[in-house]
Amino acid sequence: MRCTVKLVLPGLAMLFCSGCTWLIPEETPEWKRQIEARLRTPVNFGELEDIKDLCDYLRALKRVDFVLDPPALRKAEWKPVAATDGRKRVDVVLDRVCRLYGLAWAIMDEAVVITTPQRLEAWRRQPTMVYDREAFRPFEERLKRRVSFCFVATPLEDCVAFFRNLMNVSIVVNKQALEGRPDTDLTLRLDTEEVSFRSALMWTCRMLDLGWTVRNGAIYISTHGPDLVPNTKGKPGR
Repeated sequence: MRCTVKLVLPGLAMLFCSGCTWLIPEETPEWKRQIEARLRTPVNFGELEDIKDLCDYLRALKRVDFVLDPPALRKAEWKPVAATDGRKRVDVVLDRVCRLYGLAWAIMDEAVVITTPQRLEAWRRQPTMVYDREAFRPFEERLKRRVSFCFVATPLEDCVAFFRNLMNVSIVVNKQALEGRPDTDLTLRLDTEEVSFRSALMWTCRMLDLGWTVRNGAIYISTHGPDLVPNTKGKPGR
C-alpha cells in the first residue's frame, strides 16, 4: 500500500492512500506553541514611538524574535504607536498596531514576522523550501543547530559566506537565475537570536523572494520555479 501526504492548508495535511483520502491535523511544532504562549502573556507597555520600538522592546524582554520586513515597512505610513500603555497581552497589542499601520503579523519559522497582508499571503502560497528526504538526510543535524546573527544591508553573497563558514557546509547560489536583479534587491536586513540554521535559511531566502533545497550534497539557493524542483518526489516546506 502506498501513501502520500500533502500539505493543503497550514495545520492540515491530506493523506492519499490506495484511492482513499483523509484529512489529518498536522502537529504543531514545539517552538510555535512556545511563541503562542508568550504572545498570550500580558506585558507592561510604556510609551513607544513606532512599530520598531515595539518589536525592540518585546525582543529585549526575551518574549519572542521579530522579523520586520523592510520593503513592506517602507511602504507603510509611520505613525506613533497608540493605546499601548499599561499591562496588555502581546498578541492583542500586535493586532492593534498592525491595523494602525495597515500591516499583518504571523508566526513563521521561530519568529513573529510583520509585513503587508499581500506579501504574507504570497509567502504562504509559495514554499520557501523544497524538501527531498534522501537529499536532506546528511544535513538534518546541522539544520537543527542554533545560530544568531545581525545582517544590516548585507549582500546575499556575504550572508551565504557567513553561513558557509559558521556551519562548515557547502552552499551554492544560482547566480545565473539572479542576473538582472539590482544589488540593492539582494541585500538583507535580518536580526535573529538562537534560531535553527533551517529557520535562518528560510528567512534569508524568504526576505529576498528566493527558495532553497539540498542538491548534490550542497544547500542550493535559487529563484522559485522549475529550478528548485527535486529530482525525486518530496514535500514542500513552509
